[in-house]
Amino acid sequence: EPKAEKLSYKDGIYEGVAKGNNGDIKVAVEVSNGNIKSVQVTEQQETEAIYNSAVDKIINGIIEHNGTSEVDAVAGATYSSEGIKSAVDHALEAAIE
Repeated sequence: EPKAEKLSYKDGIYEGVAKGNNGDIKVAVEVSNGNIKSVQVTEQQETEAIYNSAVDKIINGIIEHNGTSEVDAVAGATYSSEGIKSAVDHALEAAIE
């Protein structure tokens, strides 16, 4: 089966923001050699236990897949998951080559 076209991003650090469950989630996405190297959540107001259940799984998935489209929301933390993914998408808009 044909593999989806792999996106390549311009290197740099990009900031994005999106709505979470309790307010804005802000992220900083680092791109190196055209791939997502790291995602840091720089600001969030999510419920701690719910947020903590989602954040590592979502960020690891985004790095692994070099994007958000194949990363599923974490059950019980849908809004936090989608907020992180949307903020990353927003950040990457500036990085698309």
